[in-house]
Amino acid sequence: MRILFINPNLDTGGFKPLAISVLSAMAKEAGHTVDIFDTSFFNVEDYSFNRVHVDSQQAGEEVLNFIPVDYSAWNLVEVDVDLETVFTNHVRSFSPDLIALTIFSQEYALGMELLKMAKEVDSGVTTIVGGVHCYGDPQGVIANDCVDFLCMGEGEALFSKFMKGLETGHISGDQIEGLWWKDQNGEVHKSEVGPYTELDTIPYLNYEEFDDRLFYRPFNGKMYRSADHVLTRGCFERCTYCLFDKMYDTYGNSKSIRKYSIDRSISELEYLVDKHNLEFIRFHDADFLHVSPKYLREYATEYARQIGLPFVIDATPQMVSKEKVRCLKEMNCQSISVGVETGNEELRLNTLNKKATNENILNAFHIINSFDIRTVSFILLGFPFETRQYYYETIELIREARVDCPNVGFVYPFKGSALRETSIRDGHFDPTIEINGAPQYARNYPIIKNPDITVDEYKGLYRTFMFYCKFPKSYYPDIRVAERLDEAGNEMYAKLRKEYEDQELFNLLAPDLPVPPDPRDTPDPASEELLDTTSTNIPVTIGQRF
Repeated sequence: MRILFINPNLDTGGFKPLAISVLSAMAKEAGHTVDIFDTSFFNVEDYSFNRVHVDSQQAGEEVLNFIPVDYSAWNLVEVDVDLETVFTNHVRSFSPDLIALTIFSQEYALGMELLKMAKEVDSGVTTIVGGVHCYGDPQGVIANDCVDFLCMGEGEALFSKFMKGLETGHISGDQIEGLWWKDQNGEVHKSEVGPYTELDTIPYLNYEEFDDRLFYRPFNGKMYRSADHVLTRGCFERCTYCLFDKMYDTYGNSKSIRKYSIDRSISELEYLVDKHNLEFIRFHDADFLHVSPKYLREYATEYARQIGLPFVIDATPQMVSKEKVRCLKEMNCQSISVGVETGNEELRLNTLNKKATNENILNAFHIINSFDIRTVSFILLGFPFETRQYYYETIELIREARVDCPNVGFVYPFKGSALRETSIRDGHFDPTIEINGAPQYARNYPIIKNPDITVDEYKGLYRTFMFYCKFPKSYYPDIRVAERLDEAGNEMYAKLRKEYEDQELFNLLAPDLPVPPDPRDTPDPASEELLDTTSTNIPVTIGQRF
């Protein structure tokens, strides 16, 4: 068979979707011919239906989170094309038997437009859709005439059986766990999801059909040829703004954090590095550190010995310990991004259901800093009932934590999230703004109505966030002026921005911050006392920490 995978990316490169990398590898292993249609370097604003979208890297540079990079030097730029003509010509030329689409919520509308175009070229081509958005709104996805099948849950086992069924001309939907389909009358049928995927059973990632430009990723002002991978799958948190909560509901409230065996992970990375001349690795785990200390010690030894490339990870504060960060340092970890979201502990614990205390957060950053690894904090603005006081509490927490690179953006209530339900119920979010189902999401734009902070006030707080974090407090009166979107405010903002850039404060701390005690002189936190096991599939009950 001939299988066309679609990557309906709204941003400009730098990421090779893991789902496509895995499923295309499975298809090739089964003897099928595969191709990828990727929109990363096309201007798709007329087809994405997101009227406020801004490229995430561009937005990060604008708010001074990232050191600017000249993307044009690497030809990492969007071009204006007639997308319908380009895509339909691609479909005619490749003549696929199956089109597979994987989508995040912000890619939904663009993905549906592309499938409609494909059906106009060949009404008989089979289409299947999976991805994170399918957890949030499976009924909305399968309702589209251009969607024949939907994958609910992790897709490896389903896709293997589905390909075999399509090839033989007989797909028994009730025999393929997690499959949704429509009968001749348009009625939707579905089978229950199967077990989680054992990671060692899937093939090595396939990067071969991706545009070579997707290998290039900026980090700290430089461009690197990078891999996208994970060591684990799963997350122990059930945050209200995230779809992990919905995923666990799909699996009957069964949490499972799985990891590759050490030998398997190292051998695959070694293969990818050699095959694609890689210089850098971006691990996309929800929390790279939710493995046991014993496992990480052994993994670190083999990684340092056989791979050794610089890499970056994400982590939750509760899982950070001295022993684990020491392992990361030995592995050549360059940066650790930690989810903070807000400086107000009550909002974080109760409204967001993120079970990290301020003490957890401060301890995590102080440990990471003590090993001289770059620290990044993920901060979200725009939650319902957020106040200016919460904003200043966030600034104070970031300063006390001595975060090198605070990363700020606005939250969005995506379909399927608990945040969306409460925001609609309480009148803070109007879902009718979503055109053709497309989230009106932009990192730099507040979408949730807040009775205490206007949109313009939020824009001012957003653009001055880095100033509050990086400049001495003696600058605060000027920064408050720079919040205003009037002539005086814009002049002050331009002055402070120039000073920020001239002093290259991107990775520097404010000079008036107190120096905390060296955490290496104190015992590790309780999170260090974790289950020590070599199993690759650890079930986690609700509320348990692993």
